[in-house]
Amino acid sequence: MDRANITQLGLPLKNLVHLAEDKYKEKPSIFLLHGFGSNMKDLFGLTPFFGEGWNCISLQASIQIQYDGWGWAELDPMNIRKLPKPEQIALHFDMISKSIEQTIDELELDKEKINLLGFSQGASLSIYCGLKIPETFKTVVALCGYVPEDNIRQGIDRSEERDIEFFMGNGTLDQIVTLPIAQASRDYLNSIGISLHYKEYESGHTIPNDCLNDTLQWLNHHNDFDVTRDHNKSQQYDPNTGNYPSINKKPRSAIYLETTITSRRHPNHHRHRPSRHHLPLQGTKPAHLTMPDSHPLHE
Repeated sequence: MDRANITQLGLPLKNLVHLAEDKYKEKPSIFLLHGFGSNMKDLFGLTPFFGEGWNCISLQASIQIQYDGWGWAELDPMNIRKLPKPEQIALHFDMISKSIEQTIDELELDKEKINLLGFSQGASLSIYCGLKIPETFKTVVALCGYVPEDNIRQGIDRSEERDIEFFMGNGTLDQIVTLPIAQASRDYLNSIGISLHYKEYESGHTIPNDCLNDTLQWLNHHNDFDVTRDHNKSQQYDPNTGNYPSINKKPRSAIYLETTITSRRHPNHHRHRPSRHHLPLQGTKPAHLTMPDSHPLHE
């Protein structure tokens, strides 16, 4: 990934932006929403897997959960479907939608190729955004996520026709977003007529390699992006196998939730902070963008 193309915009939400290498205004764009207790650097680590043919914009939630860890809404880690302050979802929905709209306008992105991807709590926000403003997105990807709880669903018009594609990937061994929760969300989306591609993986609360492969291929297909033609711009794609290498990384939010749940069940359990390797952001900024002062890139 060329760090000269990494920058930030003055949006309602903190962010990291990586623009496609060539003619970025014509290329598809993906907005990334991290999980609970994580930050914008976490899913931004997926950028190299998209290659240089995608614009990747990672947004950061505004509620501080821990040091450099943020959430879209407060929750009880023992019952992730319970939101003590559901109004925080509405607040972040407004900030996300405004951040996306402003990014599209400032960078003059192709409005027909705007996609949204979230992990865990970020996946729930992605689903919510896709249901509330489906005209904004071509696709929505929800990994290890679920449809927000009932009191939030009440604000969703079940009868509205939505021209949008959804992808849900959930782990059969996930102890946080358990399979019954994921399947109930699948059934809800099907019940309101959503075009949904749902798939289960033999994994926990993480993004396994086969899920990553399926996600990227599905996104490329729905955005008419020929990755075999542009594989020279994607350092990670193997045109011979049609696959991407292992991500070898569990999202930070998964580590945070798992250690939090373990420590609550076993008070003497040592809660650790995952080690992080930092790379400085470098490069020349375009005239209309601002570079972050000292925000490291999470490798």
